[in-house]
Amino acid sequence: MACVLQDERGQLTWSTQMKHGIRISLLAAALVAGTALAAPTTGVTSTPPASVNKSGVGRADASFIEQAGAAGLAEVEAGRLALQKGSSEGVKQLANMLIDDHTKANERLNTVAALKNLSPPSEPGEANRKQLARLNGVSGKDFDEEFLKQQRAAHQEAIALFSKQAKSGKDPDLKKFAADTLPRLQAHLKHVEALQGGKHAGQ
Repeated sequence: MACVLQDERGQLTWSTQMKHGIRISLLAAALVAGTALAAPTTGVTSTPPASVNKSGVGRADASFIEQAGAAGLAEVEAGRLALQKGSSEGVKQLANMLIDDHTKANERLNTVAALKNLSPPSEPGEANRKQLARLNGVSGKDFDEEFLKQQRAAHQEAIALFSKQAKSGKDPDLKKFAADTLPRLQAHLKHVEALQGGKHAGQ
C-alpha cells in the first residue's frame, strides 16, 4: 500500500510539475509576442508629410509652378491676340513686350521645373481661357480697353504671387526665378497703367 501511495504521489507530483512548465512556456511566448509587437518596425518608408509632394518639392512651391506657368502661357496668347486685333500702336508694343518677356520666363520656369521632376502646365488655366475668349469676342478700341483691363489685373495678381514666392518660397531655385522675374512684371504693370492713362503715343 505504501508503494502504491508512493507511485500515486509521484504521478501527482509529475503532473503538477508539467502544468507549471506549460504555464511558464505560455507566459514566455506571450511576452516575446508582446515585445515583437511593441518594437518599432524598420525598413518601412513612412508617408511623406502633407506639405511635400512626391518630387520632394513643397506643395506651395509646386503650386507656384502651376500658377505661374498657366499665367505665363496666357500672357503670350493674349499678346498674340493683341498683335492681330489691337488698334493702337501702344497696345501692339506692349504685346510684343509680353510675348518676348513671358516666353523667356516660361522657358526658364520649365527648366527649373524639370530639375525638380515636375511638369509645368502645357496650356493656360480655365480662368485664363475665359479671359482669352472675351478678348476674341471684341475688336478695335473695345479690344484695346479689354486687353489693358485684363493685363492690369493679371499683372497685379502675378506681382503678388511672385513677391510671395521670392520672399517665403522654400525651394531656392524657384525663389531666385521669382525674384529675377518680378522686376519685369512690375515694368509691365507700369506700362499698362501708362497706356490706360493715355501717356504713351498712339492712344
